[in-house]
Amino acid sequence: MPDLRIEWDENKNESNKRKHGVSFEEAHTVFFDDWAILIEDEDPNEPEE
Repeated sequence: MPDLRIEWDENKNESNKRKHGVSFEEAHTVFFDDWAILIEDEDPNEPEE
């Protein structure tokens, strides 16, 4: 993977931790996860359930 630099707003990070229980520090690790599985959305125009 090419070099990737991730920045975020600390106020939004705190809000995200309160709302979702996940910090951006933890969430950004998905971009470096060798075991991640990507699933393509077959119809991105279809409404969410």
